[in-house]
Amino acid sequence: MVGDVINIAAGTRVPADCLIVESADLEIEESKAEMSAGQESPRRIHKAAVKEGEDGEADPFLFANSLVTRGKCKALVCRVGPLSSRGSHEEKLETDVDTALQRKLVNLASHFRRLSCYAAGAIFLLMTVLLIIHVSTFDKEARAAAGLPGTASVVISRLASQVNFAVVLLVVSIPEGLPLAIGVSLAFSVAKMYSDKLLVRQLDAPEKMGAVQEICCGKTGTITKGDMRVAQFHCESQQIKNTRKNTFFNCELSADTLDRVQESILYNCDAHIEMDATTYVPVGNPTEVAFLRFLQDADVPVHMNILKKLDKTRASLPFAPATKRSASAVLHPEDPNMVMVYVKGAPETILEMCDRQMDREGFSEVDKDSIQSEVSKMAGSPLRVIAFAYAQMDLDQWEQGYEGQSNTPERILEDALQNNQLPLTFIGAFGLQDSLRPKVPSCVKHARESARIAIRLISGDHIETARKCAKKAGILKPEEAGREYAVMHANDFRSMVGGLQSMTNSDGQIELSVANPEVFEEIAKSLRVLARATAEDKFLLIQGLKNLGRRIAVTGDGINDVDALKCADVGLAMGSGCSAARESSSMILVGDDFEAAIRAVMWGRNIYHNITRFIQFQMTVNVSALATVFVGIILFN
Repeated sequence: MVGDVINIAAGTRVPADCLIVESADLEIEESKAEMSAGQESPRRIHKAAVKEGEDGEADPFLFANSLVTRGKCKALVCRVGPLSSRGSHEEKLETDVDTALQRKLVNLASHFRRLSCYAAGAIFLLMTVLLIIHVSTFDKEARAAAGLPGTASVVISRLASQVNFAVVLLVVSIPEGLPLAIGVSLAFSVAKMYSDKLLVRQLDAPEKMGAVQEICCGKTGTITKGDMRVAQFHCESQQIKNTRKNTFFNCELSADTLDRVQESILYNCDAHIEMDATTYVPVGNPTEVAFLRFLQDADVPVHMNILKKLDKTRASLPFAPATKRSASAVLHPEDPNMVMVYVKGAPETILEMCDRQMDREGFSEVDKDSIQSEVSKMAGSPLRVIAFAYAQMDLDQWEQGYEGQSNTPERILEDALQNNQLPLTFIGAFGLQDSLRPKVPSCVKHARESARIAIRLISGDHIETARKCAKKAGILKPEEAGREYAVMHANDFRSMVGGLQSMTNSDGQIELSVANPEVFEEIAKSLRVLARATAEDKFLLIQGLKNLGRRIAVTGDGINDVDALKCADVGLAMGSGCSAARESSSMILVGDDFEAAIRAVMWGRNIYHNITRFIQFQMTVNVSALATVFVGIILFN
């Protein structure tokens, strides 16, 4: 309603015309209704709230149906429904569109119709020739004496009968039920998919799914349950297993380290706490939810402590797959003259920005080799490993260096982190356990052995985590694990295949292709796991496989997966994913379940099987009818 304040995150479409109240690194892709004349594609614009004392150059207005491509914000709803800028520009669904299979079957039916006409015409000519032969043998005087009809009467009567017979034969032999057969088969398969928690968005998606040769899937929430918990962590040079409820406060860590861990979890977090019937429940990103539960298990009043950051956040950088980290600058709740910058993300990324680490005596020089070794052990368990680090500075130093500049504090903080201009202190690395879904190994085995579908795992996790998870799921078999290129880091994959290049074909259209197609083809033969992959790496792999003539289905859930979902023959969006991913997909896995994707292939192939059986039946009936009539005319006239 007008006057409501709403939270908008990356991947969400703006539901109404709004005014930005708070924002963090916000980038908007304008809606089609707001595109200027002659503009071919939407442009991306940086938006921000106008703060008191600023020159007012910031653009704080959000138009309905615009897409948030990066960052987050709080916005005040100003206009809704037909009064909003979306108004009458709302796109209408096209439901009266034939699929590729339907067009092929219509073409097949036209061939049937043409052949039926030829057959009916040939039989009519044969009957006419036989009639002429028969009439030529008439004895007119004898027939007249016997009172039999004359030649003209016989010819007219027999020709009328032959025409009637040919028309009936034509009607019988034309397969008019073919379009109905595809419609019934498609409707049946779509209904079955819906019962299996598969929502079809594009009419041709089921038939395309039946032709899929490879499925490129993610890890978290797709082949795993997505219900993570902290299994162990590495702090102050010691490895600690989380085997009981209150391990956190009973592991002999220093008070400073305990405080920094809590602050890093609570203040660099987009998840929030909701109240159910009796308890406080964390809601949001599964990784952040797992950390909040970890603190709740240690009896930390998370629902109260997380509120301390309200009105104290000076800058916020949401997690980005390209940087593999998130950061938040917060005015310390207990010291208003100190700003704390908390950073979390991939261990190799965080360690590169750290020059010291916390230990029992206070601080020491960071031992990157030792920490990386422990991280590799956790990743091989397999655990998703997240590292925490922080930096602190005086409020005056923050205001002078990060606020009141030409760029926003978020931009300046991002540049400082990217260029290693903000030395960080390493806090610790935490391993999150995320169990496989029970039916995934059997589904993968069935897909690979029975359905002849290749499965590839594209993950943003550590290479050892992705490798071990793929082995457990059956995506990477023991005999495949030793092959070159079976498991690759995305950086190595990208450098070897050379990225994408665009070319103009004979029709003047731009086509994308891999820079080194020979190398890509060699890698594609063995590749089963791609680790530390970004959205660009996923798109590169999908486009390369399509250039090899493969039929590809791909799963995705984030704003960065949109290009890959659109590029694949069938895009499978997670039901828990962002609205942009769902809009770009062909089908939606409502339950985020990999088993549903395999069932989609089954129902897609069911369409082809049903149509094949119908065509076999129709051909048998038509050929039998024509052959019987032809033989009957020859033998019995």
